[in-house]
Amino acid sequence: MVQPFDGVSNKGLLLSGKVGDAVLAAADGRVIFSGQGPRGYGNLIIIKHSNEMLSVYAHNRSLAVKEGQQVTRGQKIAELGDAGNGQPALHFEVRQGGKPVDPAGVLPSVDVLLHGYSSSLSNAPLETSGRPSASSVPAEPVRCHIESVDLDGQGIAHRDGKVVFVQGGLPGEEIEARLVRSKPRYDVAEIAAIRRPNPNRVAPRCPHYGTCGGCNLQHADLRAQVAFKQRVLEDTLWHLGRVRPAQMLAPIEGPTWGYRFRARLAVRDVPSRGGVLIGFHEKKSSYVADLDECSVLPAQVSVLLPALKTLVESLSIRKPHAADRGGGG
Repeated sequence: MVQPFDGVSNKGLLLSGKVGDAVLAAADGRVIFSGQGPRGYGNLIIIKHSNEMLSVYAHNRSLAVKEGQQVTRGQKIAELGDAGNGQPALHFEVRQGGKPVDPAGVLPSVDVLLHGYSSSLSNAPLETSGRPSASSVPAEPVRCHIESVDLDGQGIAHRDGKVVFVQGGLPGEEIEARLVRSKPRYDVAEIAAIRRPNPNRVAPRCPHYGTCGGCNLQHADLRAQVAFKQRVLEDTLWHLGRVRPAQMLAPIEGPTWGYRFRARLAVRDVPSRGGVLIGFHEKKSSYVADLDECSVLPAQVSVLLPALKTLVESLSIRKPHAADRGGGG
């Protein structure tokens, strides 16, 4: 290794080798960029491994894969070049949620990028999803009782003395949950099956719900949403200030739809997904959910989204940036 990750001056690893060495994919994924990168990157490859994880390979002499191509862990994707100063090197980054992270935290050994895999690493892939290993969580879904809900739309349950956050769970529901992440103090799970639904559960109106981060509670009817938010407020007052209100006033409610008169939409040019994307960020991600309409925006704003996309696409200053091409989710 020539330079380690520090998150400031070096947002990846600079690895030494010989010109022409095979550069290998760190994990299975899809190539979302292959070509001349931004200044300072040279010939560049970006691989998308999950909705949150990308790997970046720069300073390549030649490229062996094309955009849109699926690759497997250990597959040759390029040949090592130099960093522009005559020194053979590979610049390697891992980006999670759009931000560079230390590759040492997700990659068993940097040697695998250039020299192949030793037998000791054959079962240690890049951690692309944040999920624990199969041995650390039950192979089958587990039964959970949802006790409450937070403002992120996550049901709250308890299992084996730990809090379990269940995306999309509603209070009172009996569900079967599949654990997707395990931490020392809590687990994160997704619903595998609902055995006893909350009577206030409804089908979300928006086709992007669940992916788009603009809404969290569309799977509950309006009156239930207001009740959940009021309960969260009461719990917060108690946990932070040990305060319980002597009297609860009736909540002030607005319209069910078209109520967001203030909203910040993201715009990103992602050629691999057809061009310009406009919308809210995806849940817990920097990627952009591509919206043609949005029911929570005023109708007069929602109807302009396709025209706004066309306008951005027509701008003369529009120029795709390779480092942003993974932002479409």
